[in-house]
Amino acid sequence: MTLDEVKNLPPLSKAEIEKAMSFKNTDFSDCPKQSKKDLSQFRPWRERNKNSAHKTDPEPALAM
Repeated sequence: MTLDEVKNLPPLSKAEIEKAMSFKNTDFSDCPKQSKKDLSQFRPWRERNKNSAHKTDPEPALAM
């Protein structure tokens, strides 16, 4: 379905909106399980790339 086709669809009813908003996903079969060892390897980008030329601070301090 293209975006143009989606734009031409009739608006959702209140019941359809409530049904969508109350949906609780219980099927996580496509999400791999991660062990505590796997999770312990995650680090913030700035911690892993301390010497990178890429600036991670969006507002650097002004030099006085």
